[in-house]
Amino acid sequence: MIITGYFTAKHFDLIDRNINFARESVIYTIKKFIPFMPYVVITTGVAFFISYLPKFVKGEIGIKGFLHTIVSSNALYDLFLVTNSFSLPLNSVLWYLSTLFIIFPIISVFLQIKNRYLIIIISSIYTIIYYGEYGVRSYITGIPGCLRIMAGLLIGVLIYEWTIILIKKINKINKVILTVIELGTYSLPIVCNYFNSGEYRFVLLCFTINCFIMLSGVSYTSKIKGKVFSFLGDLSLSIYMVHVIIGTTFCMVATKYNMGTIEMTVKYYLYTIIIAVVIMYIVKRINALLLKKVADGINQLPV
Repeated sequence: MIITGYFTAKHFDLIDRNINFARESVIYTIKKFIPFMPYVVITTGVAFFISYLPKFVKGEIGIKGFLHTIVSSNALYDLFLVTNSFSLPLNSVLWYLSTLFIIFPIISVFLQIKNRYLIIIISSIYTIIYYGEYGVRSYITGIPGCLRIMAGLLIGVLIYEWTIILIKKINKINKVILTVIELGTYSLPIVCNYFNSGEYRFVLLCFTINCFIMLSGVSYTSKIKGKVFSFLGDLSLSIYMVHVIIGTTFCMVATKYNMGTIEMTVKYYLYTIIIAVVIMYIVKRINALLLKKVADGINQLPV
């Protein structure tokens, strides 16, 4: 949420503020989410068959009942990324994309306000009130889920706006000190999670400080570059989209074949990575064929 908010703020800060702000919001939202759609279609289809095909095979539902589940389940709404307005998607990890899709046009319009300090004031007040009232670990569906996504995005917006305002002063700070703080705030949440400390507000604070330093490019870690890191970034999305489905399938298989915990864990991670790589390359091929055509069509929308 934070990183998405940061780069969304950066995008709208670099465009002409005199254009049709609502049109730009719609165009950017569509362009942002089109690359995710092959993942959505593939994982929703697999999740649907995992949920209902065994019932059909066992004779618990007939052909008519199986076809009816297409309409009665959330599958169709999952494909349009709107399910999270009322329930969890079949592939539960889609809750984030679904809620983000609903909120994103509003954020895009908000970020086209010409006054940087007004954006900071509104974003600060909203995030303070939200996290004060609901905490960090809160709802993921319906209106509360939308409010949660809004808060996460606005932290990223705040980081971007303060980076722009304070960049000259930040550059005067010793890079070694900034790098130590960055690595420290990256490591502390891992420690907190390992010990299950429940310090979620502290973890959020660490992420905020870490992203502030990392995304502004003022530490030595900004010099780390390479195709490997780009590959891992793409792979992480693919893993995120498939890991729950693979985990659910493995639980079914492990129960049937009496797999040990270690064997199941090793195979789960191994197959997750392999399947994620395969799906990532399939999606890249699909997007290479579709993205340019979709983008050209969207750009022709009337002003």
